[in-house]
Amino acid sequence: MLIALLFLSTIVSCSPGYETPVKILNQVSPLINYTHSVFVGIVTAQFCEPCDEWGQFVYNKYNSGDYDFHYVEMITHDYSGQKLNQEADDWRKNYSIYAFPTTVFDNDYERIQGNQQDSFIDTLNSSGERSVADITADMIVSWLGNATIEVEVDIQNNEQTQYSGFIRVYITEIVSRYYTYYGNPYHFGFLDFAFNKEITIDAGGSYQDNVTWNGNEHEDSHGDDFGDIESDNIQLVLEIFNTDNDGYVDETVMARITDNNNPPNAPSDPEPSDGETDVDVNSDLSWTCSDPDDDILTYDVYFGTSNPPQLMVNNQTGNYYDPGTMEVDTQYFWKIIAWDPYGTFNTSSIWSFTTGSEVNFPPDLPSDPSPEDGGTDVDIEQDLLWFCSDPDGDNLTYDVYFEADDTTPDIKVADDQTINTFEPGSLHYSTTYYWKIVAKDEKGASTVGNIWSFTTIINEPPATPIISGPSKGKPGENYYFDLVTTDPEGDDVSYYVEWGDGTSIPWFGPYTSGIEVTVGKAWSKKGTYTIKVKAIDVFNQESDWAEFNMAITKYKSVNSLFQRFFENHPYLYKILQLLL
Repeated sequence: MLIALLFLSTIVSCSPGYETPVKILNQVSPLINYTHSVFVGIVTAQFCEPCDEWGQFVYNKYNSGDYDFHYVEMITHDYSGQKLNQEADDWRKNYSIYAFPTTVFDNDYERIQGNQQDSFIDTLNSSGERSVADITADMIVSWLGNATIEVEVDIQNNEQTQYSGFIRVYITEIVSRYYTYYGNPYHFGFLDFAFNKEITIDAGGSYQDNVTWNGNEHEDSHGDDFGDIESDNIQLVLEIFNTDNDGYVDETVMARITDNNNPPNAPSDPEPSDGETDVDVNSDLSWTCSDPDDDILTYDVYFGTSNPPQLMVNNQTGNYYDPGTMEVDTQYFWKIIAWDPYGTFNTSSIWSFTTGSEVNFPPDLPSDPSPEDGGTDVDIEQDLLWFCSDPDGDNLTYDVYFEADDTTPDIKVADDQTINTFEPGSLHYSTTYYWKIVAKDEKGASTVGNIWSFTTIINEPPATPIISGPSKGKPGENYYFDLVTTDPEGDDVSYYVEWGDGTSIPWFGPYTSGIEVTVGKAWSKKGTYTIKVKAIDVFNQESDWAEFNMAITKYKSVNSLFQRFFENHPYLYKILQLLL
């Protein structure tokens, strides 16, 4: 885990000129139903190296739409460690945070310190599943032009007791003006608070308030104001937490401003197709849909035996629906309404199909994974194998889900996998992989397999190099040394040489394991120099240092001693010349 330490003293859409914003539905997680939208605050800084990877990881999870949370990156310090945003740094101090990155869930219900990606989903789920006060909220944002926005909040207390709490509205840039250690822009980078205050709501009562915020009147700690914000790059997050009991978040609401939004395209390509007959009673419904602005879409599903059909599911993100086992010889009707995040929608036609008279059974549960579930020391060239059969003897196809270090693996192969073998290619050493199989029969029934895992073998470092060559020499002359090492896996290796005089040869190579490599060096001064060499393989496994002593001596013979004597006593040398 890499950590940088600091040691220092409901969505809305409104185009410019519109006075009435359009209220939007929040996204709802398709994976798990949380009691509320979780608030995630990340303390980060531009000098923090691991903050770059962590921020991108959280952004990818958020942008997937799979989890019900909103987050803000509180960028407190710049590249040199100087304060970047006073409000963000005060927020950090409030939680006594001194390690970067540190991620706070629901006003410190839980926190993650460092780039611990394996812990994120479990921590998010833990926060989202806890009991919360029955609070509902709306937030309306209007763009007034010239970097000015109006923010209105409306909070309803549905409890039978008074609610004492605190609200914060974070103003963020979706693509931040600030960059990470590696030069990538932050996402949802904090600028300022629109609201940051205590509230009290009577039992069954409500709270309304509004504020006008002008970016020209607010600035960061460098003295740069926010008068250049762009309306389509702003996201606001409302965080509501109580102050009576545990102090944790009870609700989170997100709002955006956007210009020139286009509605989704009409859902199309229904499966089963419109008018199809003899449809298997275990079939799922699916469709395709896209958005001109590439927005993330959610869907309302209407389905039933009456026309028009009844609403079954609203605001789901997946473009499929499992109606369960349907009746034989029955006509069904269905339609889809597609929504974008800004409240505009489009509706499909009403489609229909008729089920067949025979009952089809779905495939059996995929089993007998190879590598076995929980297996260790798995070869990096291992293929995936499994067994699956069908009660009706139908031909099967498979969806293969496979991912490293992710307990919810992504799909890698869909539909066209007709054999029970998958070649993932060369795997990484010392890595845990997760995978599952979805088996489908030719009549459209499917069975989702369990998630399996295995861990690959550990890559061993190269052996300590062997250094051979002269052990004595003179100043100014070149001397050559042979280096050789072997790698347990036969990986290619590179070398790093330190000559003992402050000079070195940085990593050079790679070379085939077991092949001698020759390097040369001349020393300008006499002395004993310790040559140090280590090797690294292509998987960044380093060997121990090897050491070899080289003595550089200026005078090595009797003649050279006489020469040194007469150089220091030139008058004796002249007398000797006269005598001779």
